[in-house]
Amino acid sequence: MTNIIIPVAPFERNLTWEASNRNHPKPERDQEDIWSFRPDFGLGLGGQIVDAAFSALLPSVGNRGRRGQHQAFMSALLALAQAATDLRNENGRCGFLHERSTSRNKKVPERYEKCDFNKAQFMKALDALTSWGFVTYYKGFKHQDAKQGVSSFWMPEPPFRQWLDEHLADLELVSFREAVEVIRLKDSKKRLCDYVDDEMVIAMRERVEASNRMRSDFAWSYIPMSDERQYQEGDQRRFIPRTSLRCHRQFRENFQSGGRFYCAAQSLRKGERATITVNGEPTIELDYKSLHPRLLYNDEGIEAPADCYASDARPRELTKMVSLLSLNCKSLNQARQTLMQREGLSSDVASEHLRRYAEEHPGIAHRFFNSGWRRLQFLDSQIVDAVLTKATAKGIPVLPVHDSFIVATRYADWLKQAAADGYQELTGFTSVIDWEPMPDVEMLFADRDY
Repeated sequence: MTNIIIPVAPFERNLTWEASNRNHPKPERDQEDIWSFRPDFGLGLGGQIVDAAFSALLPSVGNRGRRGQHQAFMSALLALAQAATDLRNENGRCGFLHERSTSRNKKVPERYEKCDFNKAQFMKALDALTSWGFVTYYKGFKHQDAKQGVSSFWMPEPPFRQWLDEHLADLELVSFREAVEVIRLKDSKKRLCDYVDDEMVIAMRERVEASNRMRSDFAWSYIPMSDERQYQEGDQRRFIPRTSLRCHRQFRENFQSGGRFYCAAQSLRKGERATITVNGEPTIELDYKSLHPRLLYNDEGIEAPADCYASDARPRELTKMVSLLSLNCKSLNQARQTLMQREGLSSDVASEHLRRYAEEHPGIAHRFFNSGWRRLQFLDSQIVDAVLTKATAKGIPVLPVHDSFIVATRYADWLKQAAADGYQELTGFTSVIDWEPMPDVEMLFADRDY
């Protein structure tokens, strides 16, 4: 039995690395998925074994920079551990992104500071771990869809996994700051920026923190998957660390743009979320049906169709993608290019799908291709805020997953009503909420062949 729970990392499919034929981490596996995440510099792995490794690998660090370099080393170890313990790594497809550049970090406002180290110190830690064969990196490259280029890709190697297995019970999770800002504002270039703590922001922060405390007081666990169809052999549960359950709200440029709730636990696969329990109780996930196009209709003062993704022209999943791009992309060209890349379509076919979807929804088509995500994410985050506030007042732990909610099954009826009320209070219209009970865990493995 170990003393540490490795935090869930916010993995995402790395479509750029998958599509690239240059500097691909696994050229012989071009058809396989590649998953990556950005390290959380506010956490690290600590313990006597970490201190010993630090002294062995970086013996010449002086007292002046020792604190920051030690934290950087701890943070690098945690990032490797997150990649190594996620089951996506079985075929070498899981790692983290970090630029090889050793230029100094751009100064961020004090409220966002998580640690005492900079980018150069983090790179120094990674290079030291590379000398032990713990990590391999694949150099980043320029790409037409990434203005700043594609970051280098780092993956743990077998010697690190062996070290982690041997010493896991001796490690501890360390937070470099007692409190981390949960209300985050970014400028037009996606850089964190400062803001004034007025009454609105203070009240918003208090609501997010109250919900985080409520959620963290309960034990959340799940059964990991090794791929989209296969659960971990042995069906052993993993607990979700409190740090992975803590949400923050992220806005862009002002407090009426964006604002969604984010936490690391949201990166669990859909099948993994299906096995979540809270204090041992089964859960259910509820979500709003075709939320963003419905919100757009209602924002125009128009009643929305029963299902905004219903279409005779294409399958439902493709319609969802076409809708997502139509509503959120800044231009028709961006939507077409993204649809071509994600669905493997020709330019003519992608253009036709986008044109037909606009014809199917003439009441809102004039708002397509105008970065609608800013307004729509603000609206859906306001609804989530209202639902979480009501749940906190009732003592009911809820895990938000963007525009859906995970809650113990016995609270499903209450949450469905709270979600419906929250939508109507904001928009003046009724919502459509989908909910399916999470599958019985035994049934999930009924056809497993051990």
